[in-house]
Amino acid sequence: MIPKTLEDRNAVLFDKLVPFEGQCDTLQGETLRAVNRIIYRYYNDGDYWYEGYGIETAGAAEAFLRQYSPVNVLSELRKSDGVREKEYETALEALLVKVLNYIETCSEFLPNTRDMHDCEPKYEPEYEEEDC
Repeated sequence: MIPKTLEDRNAVLFDKLVPFEGQCDTLQGETLRAVNRIIYRYYNDGDYWYEGYGIETAGAAEAFLRQYSPVNVLSELRKSDGVREKEYETALEALLVKVLNYIETCSEFLPNTRDMHDCEPKYEPEYEEEDC
């Protein structure tokens, strides 16, 4: 689980920057929205952004972070790619910390024109073929 102190910091910024539905007005808000999507899908449904159903539920959020995030999150995303449980949780926490630190020290908020859901995931889901 994400530590309470991080949850509290996240909640303040999320309430300020992320609308009830749809894309955010700022790039920082959309970045926070994408991180929260990945974290939510993992802790609520066990989805990893890089495999199975997680590609559909969180892959676009990861793709948004790789392509458009104003803060360099690639090292944390690389750490989470292909790992399991504790390592994934550690990488997600590091990702959230990096994004929160960036937003909290941001002097200028950048306009956003992209919806994270429109990004193409890096991986393709593998489906087992059914016998006919």
